[in-house]
Formats: sequence, structure tokens, C-alpha cells
Amino acid sequence: MAGTLATLEPTLERVYAPKKVVEQLYQENRFWQKVKKTDRYTIGEEARVVLHDRRNGGFTNLPEGGGTLNEAGQQGFRKAGFKYKNFHQQVAIQGEAIDGTKGDANAIVEAVDVEIQGAINDMNRQLTRQSYWDGTALIAQCRASSSNNVDLNVTTGPIPLERGWLFEGQPVMLGTKASAESIQAPTLITAIDETNVAFTVAAGAITTEGTTTFVSQAKGRVGEVSNEMNGLRNIVSTSELGGLSSATAPVWKSTVNEATTALTISALLQAQQKIRQKQGKTPNFVLTGLKQQRKFYELLEQQVRYNSDGGLNAGGDESAQWNGMEIFGDPDCPDEDLYMGHFEHLFLVALKDPYWQNAITGGEMLSWSQGTDAYVGKLTYRANLACNRRNDLYRFSALA
Repeated sequence: MAGTLATLEPTLERVYAPKKVVEQLYQENRFWQKVKKTDRYTIGEEARVVLHDRRNGGFTNLPEGGGTLNEAGQQGFRKAGFKYKNFHQQVAIQGEAIDGTKGDANAIVEAVDVEIQGAINDMNRQLTRQSYWDGTALIAQCRASSSNNVDLNVTTGPIPLERGWLFEGQPVMLGTKASAESIQAPTLITAIDETNVAFTVAAGAITTEGTTTFVSQAKGRVGEVSNEMNGLRNIVSTSELGGLSSATAPVWKSTVNEATTALTISALLQAQQKIRQKQGKTPNFVLTGLKQQRKFYELLEQQVRYNSDGGLNAGGDESAQWNGMEIFGDPDCPDEDLYMGHFEHLFLVALKDPYWQNAITGGEMLSWSQGTDAYVGKLTYRANLACNRRNDLYRFSALA
């Protein structure tokens, strides 16, 4: 019997089952591979995390003759709520790609696999970007227009361009913080210009952008309300998170070192000391970009003394360690950022595993899109990055 999408559906469902999709989403994402995934905090459409923020003051020391005890206190708790963000990735396979296989089962699987695997990888890239950003959905800030393309801030603009957070074919919109589309409604990026820190769009000439203009993924936000998940920049911070303010919950804030400085051994030791003071134990992760990973290696390499020039070996910046810990150098982490702390306080809350639309609508994973020559499917994941303790997380935010 000739292979068709219908007859291959069991194979597709097996190869791209929810748990396998999860594994694929976390591939090549060192940070996601380290943080735990949990649904233990799920209550309806929100994950609620209980925080211990006040101790019982009822302890008393009395003299031999006894006396009155101090009034009993109570442990204090608060709840942080993390709403699930909705991630959707569409897949479309042209009918001619299927027809061209002439019913060969292996060829159909290969044609479908290219698109589905690519879609999962694309979702991975989007979630990775969001993991390292600040939850605002503001991917890049612009500068005053100097041409007919979209001109980005020359200091921060290279980050999303070099890391592929902005790419050809991506739907984007341009606007102020308050109005996401005030400069340009959703349009596709047609070309990236890393040299001039800019890109062009299908809508044509863009000449009205300025320093108050921001680039966002199309539908990534509505006004100042972000549809993207929390990232390390707003988790390891002093800003409001999960509906709790650090002003009312003092334990609910991280240490952010905003000094513009070069990475030094002393600075790392001070960060480690701060974390130990709060947690009572040594941090178990150091996470940064490739630039600071290299800078750290250079600090150590300068201290190496060689007995001879024979058999020299250098350049192993990925093997350099801090206090027995591997320095996680992630290509997606911005150059100026370095994080230190305990992984057990960071986790991904998910309503459930990723699922294909037929889990809700029934039918096949890929179905014919009426009126077109294509078979389409949609992958959905409802999750968010969360934490249950912030005061033992440390971030350098402006390393040179």
C-alpha cells in the first residue's frame, strides 16, 4: 500500500510524541538542560509558588528563676503567581513535496521530518532568546533613523543580530513601549545587515524610528503587556516578579552588580561571598556568554607557569572551572551578563508537555489546509520560567 500522511500518522505521533518534543526543545540549550521542569505548582492556568519570608520570633532565653516567655510568632509565607505563556509553532508542508515522493513511505517521512524538526528547532530558538531576556518582549532598541532600513542601537543592537534573535523571514513589529505597532504593523524581515546594525522589512522604507522605538516579535506584546515568558534578566533582578514586589517582600530580590567593569577574580569571590551569606552554601552554577568565558580563561592563563616550551597546550576555555564548577558559556547569553547562584531555585513550570493540535481537535497531526496546496500542523506549549527564591541569585549586568 502506498505511503500517505494518514498511514504514516502513527509513525509521526511516535517520533514527535510530547516527551520526545520536550527532549528536542532542550537540545543545544545548556540552560534549559540544567533547570528542572515541573507541574507541581499548577493551579488552573497559573503556577503558584509558596515563599518562606518570615521567621518565628517566639524564642526566649530566661534566667534560672524563670520568667515570661516572648510571644509566640508564626512562620511567614507569600505566594508568587506565574502565568503560563502560550507558545505556538505552525508547520506547513507543500502538497508538491508529498506528491513528489510518489507514495514512497521513506520519502514522505523525510519530507515531513525536515519541516517538523525545523519547526521544533525554531521554537527552541525563540524560547532560548526569551530565557536570556527580560520578559518585556522588547527584542531590540532602535536609534535615530539614518536610512530607509530599521536602524538599531549600535551598543545593544548587535546582540539580537549576532545571536540570530532577529532573522530573515521573521514577522516583527515596531513601536514604543506603550504602543507596539506605532511605527510599523507586523511585517517580515527581508534582510539582516550586521555591519550597519540594521535590517530591512517587506513593508518598505522605515524612516521614523528613534531611540524610543523597539522591535518585537509580531504578536509578542500588546501595548506594554508581554506575551513572552520570564527571562533571567527579570528573574535575577529587584523588579516585581510573580505579582510580588521586592519592596514588600525583601527576600524577593536578587543582587545585581551594575558596575561597568572587567571580570576579575575578586569580583567573582565577592559574588560568591554574597550568595553564601544568604544561602549558607556555595553556589552550584556560573552561567555567562562566550565573551566572559574567554575573559575568565585569560585570567587563569596569565597565572600559568611553564617549565619548558615543549608540549604546550592552551585555549581550553571550556574546561576552565570556578570553585569546581564548570563555567557554562552559552552562545545566546549576552556578552555583558554573568549569573551565579543555585539551580534548584530556578525551574520551568509547564501546564503539560507540548502537544499537537490534533490532541484537541482530533484527526491527524498534519491535515490539509483547505484552499491551499499544503498540509499544516500546530505545536503548542504552555510554560514559563519561574523561581522560588531570588536572594541567593547574583547577576553581573555590565561586564566589559
